[in-house]
Amino acid sequence: VIHFLEKTYSHKTADRYLIHWQEFEQYMKLQRQPIKETSHDHILGYIEHLQESNQSARQLNKTLHILEKVLGHLHPSVSNPVRGLRLQEGAKSSLAEPITEEILLQVLKEWERYTPHDRQNHLLLNLVHYQALRTRELAALEMDHLDLERGILRVPSCSRSVSRALLLQGHQLPILQAHMEVTRPALSDQRLAKT
Repeated sequence: VIHFLEKTYSHKTADRYLIHWQEFEQYMKLQRQPIKETSHDHILGYIEHLQESNQSARQLNKTLHILEKVLGHLHPSVSNPVRGLRLQEGAKSSLAEPITEEILLQVLKEWERYTPHDRQNHLLLNLVHYQALRTRELAALEMDHLDLERGILRVPSCSRSVSRALLLQGHQLPILQAHMEVTRPALSDQRLAKT
């Protein structure tokens, strides 16, 4: 790795890239995973780990760029799990700007009027609008892709997109929580009643 970096980049850049690479190696050692078995899930886990230290999307994208280059050098014949994986820059953390109690109460009050199917459709349109999800991505979502504590939605890769982690907006969190606790069970009950 050192030879590749020094040969490809200036001394200063190579040193900085090496530090990022060694931090990733340390993370993978803690996960008890060999570097040659690095997957998209490992990369997403590492990004979540780095997000805990409040790194910006720009900093995280620089790290992803470094990992992509080094992994591509180490394993050129293997599919690179970092290729094309980038965080959206300029997005504000939904948890950094919590919604007011008034807005929360208004959202929940309106939410109660809807039928379970209305709520589900509203949620899907909400994800299409704010996270720019495609139909196939929506279909591939599962509840374990959602991290409400961090306000992150992990979107799995589909035929025309790579996996990525997206920030949720503050007003989406109570809607998603209500979906998990109220709407999904209600839809399930309706399906059981029809059979």
